[in-house]
Amino acid sequence: GDDSAPPMNRVDSLQSSIVAGKSRNVRCELRFDQLRRVTHLGRGGFGSVVLMEEVGSNVRYALKVMSKGLIKDAEMQHQVCWERDILLMLDSPFIIHLFRTYKDAQFVYFLLEAATGGNLFSVLHSHPELFNTPSKHVNVAFYVACIIFGLEHIHERRIVYRDLKPENVLLDGRGYGKLCDMGFARFVLGKTNTLAGTPEYMAPEIIAFPHAHDQNVDWWSLGVLTFELVAGQTPFEDDGIADPQEKLIAIHRSQKRGAIRYPPSCPSHVKNFISRLLRPVGQRLGQEGGAAAVKGHPWFNDVNFIKVYRKEPQPVFPNFPPIDVAKTPDQNFASEFTKMPMPSQLENFGSAVVGDQTIAGFSKVDQF
Repeated sequence: GDDSAPPMNRVDSLQSSIVAGKSRNVRCELRFDQLRRVTHLGRGGFGSVVLMEEVGSNVRYALKVMSKGLIKDAEMQHQVCWERDILLMLDSPFIIHLFRTYKDAQFVYFLLEAATGGNLFSVLHSHPELFNTPSKHVNVAFYVACIIFGLEHIHERRIVYRDLKPENVLLDGRGYGKLCDMGFARFVLGKTNTLAGTPEYMAPEIIAFPHAHDQNVDWWSLGVLTFELVAGQTPFEDDGIADPQEKLIAIHRSQKRGAIRYPPSCPSHVKNFISRLLRPVGQRLGQEGGAAAVKGHPWFNDVNFIKVYRKEPQPVFPNFPPIDVAKTPDQNFASEFTKMPMPSQLENFGSAVVGDQTIAGFSKVDQF
């Protein structure tokens, strides 16, 4: 399947009742004028993310503000609508929750769950000692367990994620990992052929023509991310090339060589887990048996996944969770984002909707 039709329309009639096509029916009725701005969290592809608070309560949200003009210039209207549709299909403690959308003349808005602990990329670079020593590989297992639950939920809905990387694993107020950013996610029955993702994390079958792939590419990306947490860098070299096409070719060459250099401190069961994910399509862990097979790897023998899901302590994770986000609320956000001022063209976001109770969500491209 190509990506030329919205995901909802691509459920064939025989599959119309499967879980994938169903949207959450719990509606958030919060009006835009019930929110006030707290602080600027960071920049995104088409705008900014702003921490908001519901007036009269201390409930906080992350508001993703996206410029319609920038979206149209990039011809990404369909992608923004797909992301909305997909987020509304998902409801998991390990995926950032979309409460509702808004729109006005200049912007579209996603009202999202606020993940106050920053992201795994910032934690990895500000606290490398949490990951790169043998005694700390249980911390890697903790975050990987959270990610497996997120991918399991996405795959159950016949969605391929395609954007797993540390920047897209946000930490909630209790330090648990949650997947965010469904910009590359698509609803797929069978295979899709779009070249999409971040080169370092792309599976070989996405890079190689004709790019045919399915949900199993996400297990490859999990192998790359797990290696990065253990080693502090991704396993496949891009030779420092800036040109996107050349970069992909260099990474694909490195993948085919397959000589992954593990840090000396990496335990054999962690190496085995990574190497079984970084295998060609057809031999990859998770391809048969899905998330259950990945959870069944010996690395997780002592992990009680039910307790992870319920967010309950367990002996295998003595540092529970590895980062106490309550003590370091600002340190976990990448300083280069939090110190960036809000782009001037976004400064007056919401001015066209404040006080207007009729401001609706958006659902179709023609509403841009």
